[in-house]
Amino acid sequence: MPFQVITVGEFKRLLGVKPTPKKELIGATIVTHPKSLKYPKEFDARTQWSQCSTIGRIIGHLLAPSPLLSLIY
Repeated sequence: MPFQVITVGEFKRLLGVKPTPKKELIGATIVTHPKSLKYPKEFDARTQWSQCSTIGRIIGHLLAPSPLLSLIY
């Protein structure tokens, strides 16, 4: 199945995302951005959120069979 025909819901299911119970979403703020929003050419989470003590750690990378899967752990 080509990537472009997968819905967001199907993609989340493939990644194993568990659905959030609707009662937990009551009162949640919905943030939207215009489609014309330009992304930065470079972004490094380690410098953007340097106060986060775990941002540079990759947990479970020794257990993952491939580099791509290490991003999920």
